[in-house]
Amino acid sequence: FEQMIERVTDGTRTVDVVLVYSLSRAFRNAIDQEVTVQNLRKHRVEVISQVEAFAPDATGTILRQFIGIVNEYQSHEISRNTRRTMIENARRGYSNGGQIPFGYKSIDAELIGHKQKKRLAVELVEAEVVRTCFRLAIDGDGTSGPLGTKKIAMWLNARGYRSRNGALFGTGSVHEILTRTAYIGEREFNAADKSGERKSSQEIVTYQVPQIVD
Repeated sequence: FEQMIERVTDGTRTVDVVLVYSLSRAFRNAIDQEVTVQNLRKHRVEVISQVEAFAPDATGTILRQFIGIVNEYQSHEISRNTRRTMIENARRGYSNGGQIPFGYKSIDAELIGHKQKKRLAVELVEAEVVRTCFRLAIDGDGTSGPLGTKKIAMWLNARGYRSRNGALFGTGSVHEILTRTAYIGEREFNAADKSGERKSSQEIVTYQVPQIVD
């Protein structure tokens, strides 16, 4: 989207129209919508919606702004309802998708209506790598004391262990393994907001998953 805006406002004036299916598909909120529309008009580019017709006058402008506000409200409502459904899903012990933690795999749990619910199950090969990381961090490899994240990563890589996507282990990936509470059977959902800040304990849902380490 940003590349498109940069392209149509590069001063060459080779683009006359940005065609969207509807305004709700192009803009996240009413302010972004109006700022973008006015910016494009400065470069003689019009935004045309396939399903919404706006007259090129003050009435059309007000209607477009009103629809932008309605779209923003609907977007918030859909987001809130989706989040509520996902929280309830987690409370029942189901996985909400997303990135599956290293050491686990997603399996079909049960069919509720037309929805296939998923749960996490232990991925045997990866789980053994997880246990090895904890053993090295606590006891070492038998020739040394406890190892730090850097040395654990070096130990794994030297012996041919690789991450899920085939990459080498690094200090970051090892640290993530050693601090993930899912491995003791407790996984959190809704723990952080969009900025990464941790939410209050009342908002966080902790649900049970198969245990890999004690």
